[in-house]
Amino acid sequence: VVGPGDFFGEVEVFNDTVRCSAAIAQTDCVFLVLARQHLMEAIPQVVLESIFRYSTMRVQWRNSRLLLLLESLANLHWAPERDARAALEPEIKALMKMRTSL
Repeated sequence: VVGPGDFFGEVEVFNDTVRCSAAIAQTDCVFLVLARQHLMEAIPQVVLESIFRYSTMRVQWRNSRLLLLLESLANLHWAPERDARAALEPEIKALMKMRTSL
């Protein structure tokens, strides 16, 4: 759940990729949409670095939760169609690209 002042979609902005984040509003909302170029020009480097660190932590937390889920399913002898590493490969590549772009 995203609250007041929170943001989403920053991974796509930093990586200049297509949208992979989505949200459904539970209440009326006001959104600010920024193009990548405008965001990079308008926000000081220190703020961009903070957003990057926050996003990295969020991705790492999501990945750890996903791995925990897959390990739990494996303990139940459930086999996914792809292994956990392959499933996380797009996230890992995006994270590495984010690190090199800042």
